[in-house]
Amino acid sequence: MTSPADGVGREAVPGARSLLSYAPAFVLLAAVAADAVQYADTDLWGHVRFGQVMLSTGHLIRADSLSYSAPGRPWIDHEWLAEVVMALVYNAMGVIGLKLMKFLCASAIVALLAAGLAETGAAPTMQFGVLLAAACGLQIQIQFRPQLFDYIFLSALLALFARARSRGRSPLWVALPMMVLWANLHGGFFIGIVVLGLYAGAAGMQDVWEGRGLSRGLRLGLLTLACLLVTLINPYGIADWWIVVHTLRNPYTMGAGAEFQSFFHVLAGTYRNGTPLFPFVLALAVMAALPLSFALAPGRDDLPELAIAALMVCLALYSVRNMAFAVIACTAPIAFHLNLAFRRTGPARAAAPAAEVPPDPPPSRASPTVQVAALAAAAVIGVSAGLFSGRLPDFTGYPGGAVAFMRQHRLEGRILNRLIWGSYLIWHAAPGSKVFIDGRFEMAYPLEVQRDYLDFLRGGAGAARVLAAYPTDFVLMPAASAMSRFMLRQAGWRLIYRDPVSALFARAGSPAAHIAGVPLIRAQAPPSLFP
Repeated sequence: MTSPADGVGREAVPGARSLLSYAPAFVLLAAVAADAVQYADTDLWGHVRFGQVMLSTGHLIRADSLSYSAPGRPWIDHEWLAEVVMALVYNAMGVIGLKLMKFLCASAIVALLAAGLAETGAAPTMQFGVLLAAACGLQIQIQFRPQLFDYIFLSALLALFARARSRGRSPLWVALPMMVLWANLHGGFFIGIVVLGLYAGAAGMQDVWEGRGLSRGLRLGLLTLACLLVTLINPYGIADWWIVVHTLRNPYTMGAGAEFQSFFHVLAGTYRNGTPLFPFVLALAVMAALPLSFALAPGRDDLPELAIAALMVCLALYSVRNMAFAVIACTAPIAFHLNLAFRRTGPARAAAPAAEVPPDPPPSRASPTVQVAALAAAAVIGVSAGLFSGRLPDFTGYPGGAVAFMRQHRLEGRILNRLIWGSYLIWHAAPGSKVFIDGRFEMAYPLEVQRDYLDFLRGGAGAARVLAAYPTDFVLMPAASAMSRFMLRQAGWRLIYRDPVSALFARAGSPAAHIAGVPLIRAQAPPSLFP
């Protein structure tokens, strides 16, 4: 199936150059910049371990066996294929393999964005400027997680739409096999359906408004419906849709972690914590450039792409988890309208004298010197970011000292833990230990468990109720936290280990509370690296 643009892209510049051919070193530099943030995502341990279990058993994990708060509960793992891929890569090449996988994903995203930029007609220098800004804006979310595949497929869809706008036709049928693969890699496939539907609706309305009829809109609508149906080709069938809808409607999702909170709330918290603001500020600049570029050169030739970008910006402001979607969706429209503004007001607008000899065409490739400089910059960034290192530091402090203490004293049991430490404990704790909760928050745990976890974090009567309601053996929380201070006040519990990262508590009457030398207080926590 191809989709005629029917006049869309009337202002496109013929013979636009792609950075992929004009300056591949520029694309590599942007890919390295996008991949530059190297740390272990909080769920990385779980993703790799779940994939390893599926590889070793030869079947999916369909029920929870890792927690004591929801034992045996059905688990719809909407990212099963991504976890198998991550396990295969880690089993074969370890940390270096995971870093290579992430770099290849970042490169695919950047290459697809470059393909979309080529269809805007912008000059290569303008394309590169927009591409590099987008790559830096993506840094904080290009991480070791299944969402990487969401970004690849969204970039691919938008590149197809850009091609339809500029050339009049595009092989949009490839969205069908893409959606089958996407639905098995991550639940973010619903973004693809939303984008296809919005594109079909906006293109159809535009055609009707401009007197071109309903033909294209109907074809695109049928394609969207077909793409929706093929997402059922997964091990869970329609239940895969249910878990996505359940996640979106979950009343406790916003309280579970910072990535679900609004963009400006996270930005303010980042500023207060003293962590780097650059990726967030640059992502915000990319989003702000969308209305600015449109104001400089209004036009409706890329109306469907503008509608998609506007929606993604709104979603990013609502939840910072969607920031990468917004940056990706804004890239081509920004270049398209900046190019229109330049053409309308720049030197190319001036009419040349009739007798003037036409200027020589611009070079088909960037100069070797410039490309070598880009390669050198990419190498410097890659080395300084640790792309080639076998070490992978953590995103936040993990309870390595407490886990080592438990292993030293052969302690195992049911651990009431911090959410973002769940997958770390699944990997490192003794085989007989179970967690209270982990990063599968809304996928594997019922609403009452989610509520109880958040109640415990608030302290007070709610926390006391949670302690009494579950057969908890240990409580493991950040050392300098309200939860640890609450536990210190509980007569039935005793602190047995603490370092600057974590504090471990056991029931006062348990053997763990009577180990010689407890509480063990350490001034330093051991370094935390993956795995």
